[in-house]
Amino acid sequence: MKILFLCVANSARSQMAEGLARALFGAAVEVASAGSVPTRVNPNAIAVMAESGIDISGQTCQDGSSACIGRCRIRPPHRPIRRGRSSEKYETKSAGGSKCWAGSDA
Repeated sequence: MKILFLCVANSARSQMAEGLARALFGAAVEVASAGSVPTRVNPNAIAVMAESGIDISGQTCQDGSSACIGRCRIRPPHRPIRRGRSSEKYETKSAGGSKCWAGSDA
């Protein structure tokens, strides 16, 4: 299985999600994160994850277009976004055909 966390800067929440997923799933799952306008990993995100015993200091920010090309296809949301909800979920398929979910939750 492959999981890709997408956001804008790929500096905090997506990096934290990537680190948590790596800690939970280990080598059984390929985990990555990327952003539409990647910057740098936020030092506060590194510190917060370290409090939980998860080291994300070696992670780097990736451009979302290069992270997705050849790895997955993103489909439109299965249900419309309702007023007051900021969550979007997309069913994706990796190049190898395995299903995963990508989404954002501001």
